[in-house]
Amino acid sequence: MIVSLIHNGIQYTNFSAEALLAEGVPESVIDEAQHSQDWEEVRSKRNQLLTQCDWTQMADVGMSEVQKQDWLDYRQALRDIPTQASNPQEINWPAIPSGE
Repeated sequence: MIVSLIHNGIQYTNFSAEALLAEGVPESVIDEAQHSQDWEEVRSKRNQLLTQCDWTQMADVGMSEVQKQDWLDYRQALRDIPTQASNPQEINWPAIPSGE
């Protein structure tokens, strides 16, 4: 696990947990930084998935009402991800609509 954090005014960038512990950084601080980084990765993936399907929301897209609703539901499920779980490792990513 590689972590970047600031502790007691010192910035540690791309350190392993073991190296941070050797530097005297408390394990709880390391765990909190890793948790924060994990959530940042989740938000980044979620935002990328939303961007990839922005086209589905255009007024002139050639989809049935059912297909449009499937995409609306998918996009809402992506937006709800931060409230879905307290652990970013336990995210249930929604399935991309099949388009049928």
